[in-house]
Amino acid sequence: MKAYLELNSHHYSDGTHDEEVIKTDCEYFERNGSRYISYDSTTEDGQSYKTTLKIKEAEFTYTKKTTVASTMFFRPGVVTKSSYITPYGTFAMAMDTKEYGLMETEDGLKLNLKYDLSLDGQHQSNCHIFLRLVLNNDTIDQA
Repeated sequence: MKAYLELNSHHYSDGTHDEEVIKTDCEYFERNGSRYISYDSTTEDGQSYKTTLKIKEAEFTYTKKTTVASTMFFRPGVVTKSSYITPYGTFAMAMDTKEYGLMETEDGLKLNLKYDLSLDGQHQSNCHIFLRLVLNNDTIDQA
C-alpha cells in the first residue's frame, strides 16, 4: 500500500550535531507480525538505492543497500552488532539501544528510537531517530 514517511535522524558527537530529514512517498505492508516500509533514495552522486525498514513491537531493522551497505538492528536494552560495508573496507558496528517507543496513531504509526553507535569498538555518536508513517495519503500534512 502507498504511504508517506517522515524520518528524522540526529547524530550527536564531540559537540557537533548532524541531522538528516527524509520526507518521501513509500510502500508499506505487513507480514508475519512485522511492518515493512520501503522507499527509494539517491546518493550525493546521483545513484539511486532502496532502503527498507522493518518494525516489530520491540525491534527495528534499518537496511540500506548502495555502494555503502549496512543493516542495523535495534532492540531495547540490547547491544546489537552488524557490519558497515564501504568501498574502503568493512567496519564492525554496534548499536546500544537506549529507548524504543512504537505508537499506533489514527493515520499510521510513530517510532521514537535513541541509541549509541560504535564503529570498530570506538564510540561514534549518540543518535535519535523519529519516524512518522502516514497510511492515508489524503490526510498528509507535508509542511
